[in-house]
Amino acid sequence: MTDTAGEDKITSFEAMFEVVKELAAEQCRQILTVNRCLDPLAKSRTPEWFRGTALPWIMDVHPDSVNPSRIFRELEVIEGHKDAICGHLYRKLCLENPEAMQSVVRDDKGLQKAGRLDGFWLLVTNHAEQEGGEDKLSPRDAIAPCRDKVVIESAFRDIKSFIEVAPMYVWTAGG
Repeated sequence: MTDTAGEDKITSFEAMFEVVKELAAEQCRQILTVNRCLDPLAKSRTPEWFRGTALPWIMDVHPDSVNPSRIFRELEVIEGHKDAICGHLYRKLCLENPEAMQSVVRDDKGLQKAGRLDGFWLLVTNHAEQEGGEDKLSPRDAIAPCRDKVVIESAFRDIKSFIEVAPMYVWTAGG
């Protein structure tokens, strides 16, 4: 004899508290790709964009599983494979349409040279005040705002896309 009343209670409990599954890496990559192709915008706004599309229904993905934290974690993984991805796409394009790729040059030595500085930044501050021979601003305090660089850059991209600011070029009469 089965206890159907007990099973109904479990089912109704699960329905009351819908469990949001972790977004799979492949699904996250698909969402980022579709966003880039259809409506490129700041990556921090991808979850908001996703909720406004039919993708949650099409992909069977709960909208709450697509959040900025998950998006940026996946972007960090993609960034770690950037060279392999670029190389793969370049080779694929060369095979599919060699004539179109004659004007494209991939400078592997230049990329390697530039890559030596990837991940390093020089920080300069005008807070060099000292008190009793010691800096008033510790190195940790000087670096703290730079750690929020991604958030700040994302906010600037959002603002620029909202007010539709185009690049501006300034020069003097002398050149």
